[in-house]
Amino acid sequence: MSKKYKIKKKIAVPERSSESKPAQVAGPAKPKTASTLILFDRKTKVFLFILLSVYLLLSSLKIHTSNIANWDLFFGLEKSESVLAGKPRFIRMDEWMISSTGAIGQYNAGMPLKNGSVGELNAPVVWGLPVKDVSTILRPNLWSYFIFDVERAFAFSWNFNIFFFLISTFLLFMLLTKNNFWLSVTGTFFIFFSGGLQWWSYFIGNYMLYLNGLFISFAYLLYNKKRGPMIIAGLVFILSAYGFIFNLYPPFQVPLLYLYLFLFAGFLLQRKNFQIIKEN
Repeated sequence: MSKKYKIKKKIAVPERSSESKPAQVAGPAKPKTASTLILFDRKTKVFLFILLSVYLLLSSLKIHTSNIANWDLFFGLEKSESVLAGKPRFIRMDEWMISSTGAIGQYNAGMPLKNGSVGELNAPVVWGLPVKDVSTILRPNLWSYFIFDVERAFAFSWNFNIFFFLISTFLLFMLLTKNNFWLSVTGTFFIFFSGGLQWWSYFIGNYMLYLNGLFISFAYLLYNKKRGPMIIAGLVFILSAYGFIFNLYPPFQVPLLYLYLFLFAGFLLQRKNFQIIKEN
C-alpha cells in the first residue's frame, strides 16, 4: 500500500523591513504657545477692522466728542453750529478750557518744547502736548499734528484715546478670558461706557490704554518664542511705557498701576506654565 503524505501549504509572509513602521494615528495638534495668547480668528479680525475703519472715518471728517464747543457761548452764540449731536458739558472745564485749547495753542505756536502760555514748563511731560522733538516718535496719539491741519489733527488725536482704548481693552479681555470673543466685546464696552471713563472725558482710558499695551506686550515677551511677534511686542512695550510714564498725573497713574499689577499676577497664576518663561 502506498503511503499518502499530507502536504501542508505554507503562506509566505513578507518579512517586515526595518524601515516599515506601523501607521500612527494623528492626535489633536497641540496649540502653539504664541497663538494661545490671543487668537486672531476671523471674528477678531473683523471686529478690529471695524474699529480702525470707524476711527479713520470719523477723524477724517473732523468728528470728535470734545466739549470744546462751549467756547461758542463766550462769543455770543446761543447754539453751536459745530455740534452734530448731544450737548457739550460745561462742567468739563479742565478739558475744553485747558487741555484741548492748550493743544490747539501749542499747534499754532509751532509746537515748541516750552510754551509760555502753559507756564514755561516742559510741554510734553506736564501737559502731554505736541512738540517738535524726537520724543514725539514715542507718542503715536500726537503724530497727526505733523500731518494734518489743526482741526483734523485734533480729531485724530482725540479719537485715538477712544478707539485704541477699545482695541487694547478688547485684546486684554481676549487674553484674560482665553479668547472668549463675545465676553471680551461685552467687557470692553461695559468698561468704556462706565461713569468713570465718560465723566473724565476718556482721560482715565488714556492711561488704561497704555497699561493694556504693557500687559499684553509683556505677556508676549514672556510666553512667545517667534521673532516677529517678539519685535512687535517690544515696540508696543516701549511706546506704552513712555506714554504712561511721561503723561504725569499720579492720582490716575498710581491706583491704576496697582490694579494692573494684581491683574498680571493673577494672569501668571492662571497659566501656571512657568517653565516656558524660564526657557525664553
